[in-house]
Amino acid sequence: MAQRPYLIPTSLTVAEGAGAAGTLRWLGVVTLVAVLLVFPAIALLYWLDTHGELESLTDADLRRRGAGDHG
Repeated sequence: MAQRPYLIPTSLTVAEGAGAAGTLRWLGVVTLVAVLLVFPAIALLYWLDTHGELESLTDADLRRRGAGDHG
């Protein structure tokens, strides 16, 4: 990128194609909030699964869920 700073050769540079500074800042804030909310939940789910704390689904659970999808 440093040697060829074009998104579209000879017509659009990376700097010209980037969004406004305010927009990029808000995009960073929203991404950070999403990561802070989602990562702990996924980490907890992974920990619970690896330690056997989650209940396994039974055949009755699977049949019940499948019946609800059709109606």
